[in-house]
Amino acid sequence: MVFDDIPERHSDVEPERCAVNFSADWGPDLRKFDTTHGLNGHSVLSRRYRDVLGRNESLAGHLGADLVSNLFEERMKKAFNNRSPSVISSADGNQESPHPSWINVLLEVDPQELGVRANGTHCFVQGARVRLTKSDCELIGFNVLQKMLDPWPHVNDIQAELDTIYSIEGRLREWKERALQTIQEDAALLHDLQERAYTLRHHMEQRFLSQADDSIATTQVRGNLESIASTEEPSNIHEAGLQDSGTDRSSQTGDVQDDINEADQEGSGTLPAQQASLRSGQTKRKRWSDEENARLLSYISRGPGWLNQFLEEYPDAANTRTKPAIQRQAIRLKEKQHKACIIGNSDQNGGSRRTSPMLSPGNLGPIPGTESFHRFGNLLN
Repeated sequence: MVFDDIPERHSDVEPERCAVNFSADWGPDLRKFDTTHGLNGHSVLSRRYRDVLGRNESLAGHLGADLVSNLFEERMKKAFNNRSPSVISSADGNQESPHPSWINVLLEVDPQELGVRANGTHCFVQGARVRLTKSDCELIGFNVLQKMLDPWPHVNDIQAELDTIYSIEGRLREWKERALQTIQEDAALLHDLQERAYTLRHHMEQRFLSQADDSIATTQVRGNLESIASTEEPSNIHEAGLQDSGTDRSSQTGDVQDDINEADQEGSGTLPAQQASLRSGQTKRKRWSDEENARLLSYISRGPGWLNQFLEEYPDAANTRTKPAIQRQAIRLKEKQHKACIIGNSDQNGGSRRTSPMLSPGNLGPIPGTESFHRFGNLLN
């Protein structure tokens, strides 16, 4: 007998019909879940598993498990004339869809409803239209093969399906733990990156402020030396006119020098004639008015970020002046403000001037050969 090696079963109790289809001949077309799969590969495989469940097909069969239904189907192929039922049209119109098996035919076709004709008959199995030959109808009509399928599926196949489900659940839990661990590690890395970025930004701000303070101190020393030297020479009428108008000569000179420096930085291709033209047009430089100086001085006191706030609220300034020029003018205003404080303190203390550590003669070093050095030391002391 072709069915001698099929395991025996007890049919004392009639269980409910199992909805899982174990009889389709799919072959091993699914891969097992693995933690080495990437996120995209895992998502694609998960959708394929869900498609199998949605069609009520056996996961164990798709993963290549040895099922009793496979053994029984092989024996059925030898009993019928064809290796598989002849499908005229599939349920979904896709000829590549899994075709019904002989087990599906035996489970769904009622022998009493088969009308045997000379050329066979047609019936619907799993939603597909199947053609049965006359000999096929006669074999089905004996109702012997159907009794071997009662109950169906075999208990061994059900156990194989359960083992497959448990194995898939274990692999999914392991993959989920790996994914959660990766998420936590990425969150910690993101936090460390944000701390590093904050530290670097803070360092850059402190360095900018330190350089600005050093520039102010150096300019203060230079300004004091120039004021001492100016007492040795007759005052220039043009300088007196600038001072009477409330405009600092160093500010105007700095504006002109800013133009020259910016022209030099535009590229090595700048012609000497262009630089000479720029120097010859120094008097055409737009001066800083008292209103502009007062407005700029009010923004300096706001601390870091004052320049961006100034340009946002006064966009016209960005069209007429560059950022370096505005920063240098801010330093000059701070110098003038500092000088005014020193002069005010000197008037209140009876003419004695406070000595700044940055302006002490020891820090400046000797300037031999000039009378201004001795007078500058006496002024500070």
